[in-house]
Amino acid sequence: MITYSMTPVDIFNRISQDRPKIEYWLNKAKSKAEKSFKSQYKFPKYYIEEYKNKESCIEYLLISFLSDSKSKSEEKIMAKCCLENKKYYIDFGYTFSNVDFKNQTGTAQATLNIYNAHFFNRYKERILKDEHIEINDVIGLFFARMLRIHALNINDEIIKDWRTKYGEFSIVVMTNEGICLGKSGIYQSHNMPSEEGKCKEVIVYEFNTIITKSMLSDSQKEAIEKEELEYSKQYYKQVTEFMISQLWK
Repeated sequence: MITYSMTPVDIFNRISQDRPKIEYWLNKAKSKAEKSFKSQYKFPKYYIEEYKNKESCIEYLLISFLSDSKSKSEEKIMAKCCLENKKYYIDFGYTFSNVDFKNQTGTAQATLNIYNAHFFNRYKERILKDEHIEINDVIGLFFARMLRIHALNINDEIIKDWRTKYGEFSIVVMTNEGICLGKSGIYQSHNMPSEEGKCKEVIVYEFNTIITKSMLSDSQKEAIEKEELEYSKQYYKQVTEFMISQLWK
């Protein structure tokens, strides 16, 4: 099981050991997910199964979802744990940094995205606006509806009084539905012996709350739109350079 004394590196490696069994059960659930999708008339569609590995005593949510009619179904695995009477939901995998589209290179980094129960309660309250939805359904809708996500460069004009209202944070992530606030850090294990398949460094994003643009002042909205525009320019510049490089191969 996941305990309070475990480091993020310990948690990532412990969950990774369960991965083969999780993938097996996720594949078994695909036919049920497809059947469920056919009975759902509105997009996004999602299907969730709960699975507990008896050996590790870790509980998981196996989530399958369809965002729209043109998308292929996707899967998400969330580990559940309770530390000091607080519930956490852990999305684990790898993210890529220093991506060079032109040369098709990048650095893979072991990553834990941690959402506490408060985050999903705020998502239910501020985005879904339905207090009666069960937590598993809230999580399913969160991932099924999340079509766009990227970190936002923050400045004083954007964050203003956010720390007073929402507590400490070091990262702001933009999505198509709202703005996620949380903390990030890189954690290393210097004492762990080198073993094949085990990581020694993990980047952690812990998200505590989500807010909507309707909660912002006009000046904050303008500052965010400016940063979003700059992000879009840089992104499409990289994509264009990559496409041109492919044409000349």
